[in-house]
Amino acid sequence: MDDVVLSYAEIKALAIGNPLIKERVETANELKRVSAIQRKLVEAQAAMRQDLFEIPGQIAHSESLVEKALSDIERYAANRIEIKAMEEGRRQYGEAILEAVRGHVSKEAVC
Repeated sequence: MDDVVLSYAEIKALAIGNPLIKERVETANELKRVSAIQRKLVEAQAAMRQDLFEIPGQIAHSESLVEKALSDIERYAANRIEIKAMEEGRRQYGEAILEAVRGHVSKEAVC
């Protein structure tokens, strides 16, 4: 009996046991319940229409990201050999510098 306001006559009829008043109250409650369900359905449909409207943009954005990722993969694969060569060169230069320093520094200066 949420939000159902009964008149004095209806309360009296309920107290007496009039089945029509009881049926009216139950019907009013059922109507409110069905109205709430319908309202939720309409809201859900509106949300789905909005989602449907946004999906093409999301697909285009995802396809763009895939293309960029594939481009990055290609660029990385093309430059991977050069990067390895640069890393090897850096390692060799570092070792050469260490050897040069070791050759010119006496043990007494290190300790």
